[in-house]
Amino acid sequence: MAAREAGDTDAEVVYYRPEREAQVLASLNHPNIVSVIDFGRDRAGNLLMVMELLDGMTLRHRIDGRPLPMDRLLEFAVQAADALDAARVVSRVGIGASQRSSGSVISSSSAAL
Repeated sequence: MAAREAGDTDAEVVYYRPEREAQVLASLNHPNIVSVIDFGRDRAGNLLMVMELLDGMTLRHRIDGRPLPMDRLLEFAVQAADALDAARVVSRVGIGASQRSSGSVISSSSAAL
């Protein structure tokens, strides 16, 4: 959860939390976390992020309703846990639940996952 400063309103927390998460992601250098190249806001205030392009598919797509062999499943789990631990160590901001779904995990040819 994002650290709240004294006097922060709910609207401020909602507006700035994604920006804080982008700052955390941009500061990470980890083989199992996509690199954030740049981020900012457009004129309407929407957060925009430029991220590394990965060649691969989401974990959800790779699984596609089929069971994975236990050794492959454990490999995915260990790498995902290592990436989440690296993000946790860097910041108290936390990574939102939407970034922790199988649809946001990429199994790429250039990464171990």
